Amino acid sequence: PLNFDCDAAALASYYEVMDRKYGADYARNPVAFLENATRGLRISSFLKWEVSSLAQQAGDGLVNVPFLERQIHPSALNSTLYKLTVEADDGSTYDLLQYIEGLYFEIGTGCDGTRAKFPHFAMNTMRRASPHD
Repeated sequence: PLNFDCDAAALASYYEVMDRKYGADYARNPVAFLENATRGLRISSFLKWEVSSLAQQAGDGLVNVPFLERQIHPSALNSTLYKLTVEADDGSTYDLLQYIEGLYFEIGTGCDGTRAKFPHFAMNTMRRASPHD
């Protein structure tokens, strides 16, 4: 497997592909997807939650599917969620839920021979289908 940290040309090539596909603002800043989803909206209020496996108590923490644990050793899950109340043009309001989650996978080896940590992000903006859901 290719380790981008050890090969500057491969890393530069990767960023060129991502910049062409998503644009430089998005390829290097995943939060830009969330910002773009709310651009121009009238947000009247929001709630924010932050969850982290780094602040775990005895017996709590990140639970993994056994094959994932054996293959990639996921660790250090952090998640930020926002519930946004948005004012519609007709005066009504609707809810949006936005989240970004990040954790590390250990895949392959780094330049120094230790396991390489690969950041994995998931993010989304969701609109409630109906007020009764």
